[in-house]
Amino acid sequence: MIRTDEDLEKLHQFFETLDEEQYKYYCDNLTNIVLQNNININIAVDEPLLVAYFRIYNHHDIGLSTKVMQLHIKDNKMEYHPDPFNKDIWIPSDKELYDIKKILCSHNDIANCTNWQQLCYQWNYQNILIDGDIWDYLHGKHDKKYTNNKILSSVYVPSTQKMPEMWIYDAEERKKEKFKYW
Repeated sequence: MIRTDEDLEKLHQFFETLDEEQYKYYCDNLTNIVLQNNININIAVDEPLLVAYFRIYNHHDIGLSTKVMQLHIKDNKMEYHPDPFNKDIWIPSDKELYDIKKILCSHNDIANCTNWQQLCYQWNYQNILIDGDIWDYLHGKHDKKYTNNKILSSVYVPSTQKMPEMWIYDAEERKKEKFKYW
């Protein structure tokens, strides 16, 4: 992942195009989980909290990426909102999704767990649903307090959350849901 001079120039151009609000969003709201195989998997802290999801950009530097996908954490849906950086929608192939699952199942040396576990923990932590370290989370310390909470149970990701077998893009469903989120 060594950046070339050309990469640095593109990044500089990317940051130059951001308005103050976009730059603040970039700095304050994104938590990188994985920068691997030329992709960036991250958690974005967005309001309002409606569904647990994560974003994947098609380059490890968001400024150099051209496409983004948003995948749900708790079910197999893909969701598309306007990207704050005006990236194109990325509808991945089955092979791309397989590769992403492989990355998420791999070990995260920093957190000493899988990338999927780190992603689930960071979703909750960054959205201020939990405090404490990842080990408290992985041992289920917070799970009970959200079990019977109708509002927060839909966005809290339990420590036992399994990764979906495959994420599915449903264009017809997307049309029906379009106005639900804007």
